[in-house]
Amino acid sequence: MKMWPEQLTLRDLHLACDQWACDSLRELTEEMQMWKWDDTLDNKWVRVAMCSQMLNILIDMPEDTKKERRGTSWARATREMRRFRHRIEAVGGSKDQWEAGVWHMDKEQ
Repeated sequence: MKMWPEQLTLRDLHLACDQWACDSLRELTEEMQMWKWDDTLDNKWVRVAMCSQMLNILIDMPEDTKKERRGTSWARATREMRRFRHRIEAVGGSKDQWEAGVWHMDKEQ
């Protein structure tokens, strides 16, 4: 079966959304706030989403990857926790430091 350019393009978008645990191009764009440019080099749709996020330009697809689900995607559900983890790591926090007691706090605090 021969695939048309539109079918190939949508297939690549589906693959990108599956890889990044997102439900749509819009959500993929939101997810790119968490990543660096070098992490997006394997798929053109991920690069499009990164550019869209960096330039603050929303791109709507007439036929997005999946119809909006009633639930929440994995990427959306864990985004705030991952963002918090990145912030902690950015200021030098890690599990090893907690165990070493460098925070000068009891574990109960």
